Amino acid sequence: GDSMLNPSRELIRLWNKLGGNFPQFSLRVVPFESNPQHRARAYRSIGKDFDVMIGHYEEGLWADSYQAIEIMRIPFCLAMSNSNPLVGKDRLELSDLQYQHVMILDEGISQVHDQIRHYLTETVPHVHIESAGTFLCLENFNTCAESDVLLLSVPTWKEVHPALKFAAVDWTFTSPYGVIYPIEPNEVTAMFIEVIRTLLFVRYGQEETPGTVLD
Repeated sequence: GDSMLNPSRELIRLWNKLGGNFPQFSLRVVPFESNPQHRARAYRSIGKDFDVMIGHYEEGLWADSYQAIEIMRIPFCLAMSNSNPLVGKDRLELSDLQYQHVMILDEGISQVHDQIRHYLTETVPHVHIESAGTFLCLENFNTCAESDVLLLSVPTWKEVHPALKFAAVDWTFTSPYGVIYPIEPNEVTAMFIEVIRTLLFVRYGQEETPGTVLD
C-alpha cells in the first residue's frame, strides 16, 4: 500500500537493504488516497486491496484489523507554515506554545493524541486546541500551510507538503512506526512477514527493533 502519508519507499528501502537473498518475493506498489475515508479503509481492511504497508499506527486503535512489526518509535513534532512566528526554531519549548493554535485529532480517536491534548492544556497557558478531524489527511497539511495553526505531526511526513517547516518539541511522546499487515495474512504474506521479522532480528539483535534502522 502506498500513499502520501504511508509512502511505500521506506518499505522498499528496507527490503532492498535486507532482503537480497529472497528472490521469491517481489514488491508491487498499490496506491491509495490520503483522504480520511481511504486511509481508514486501508488500516481496517488491509489484506484486501494490498497485503502490507509501512507507516505509523495507533496502538490499540483497530487492533482487531491489523498487526504490526515495530521498526522504530518516532517522536511527535509540530508542523508550521512559514508565516508562523516560531518558524525560525528547530526545537520548541513548551513555553513557545503559549497563545498558539495546535491542530490535533478529535478527542476519543487516538490515545496518544488525547494524551498530548491533555498535556498541553494542563501545562501550557493559553494554548488553543483545534480539530484535525478523525484521521489526518492532506487537507490538514494544506490548512496548516495556509494559516498560523500548528499541526501535530511526525518527521516522516516532512515531504507531504513542501511549504511546511517541522520542529521538534520538548516532550517525550512518540509514535510506533513499522510494517503493518493483516490479522490473518495469506500464506505468502505470512512468509514475507516472517522473513522481515527474522532479518530484523539477525541484523539488529531483536525481533522488533526500536531505533533508526532505515538510515
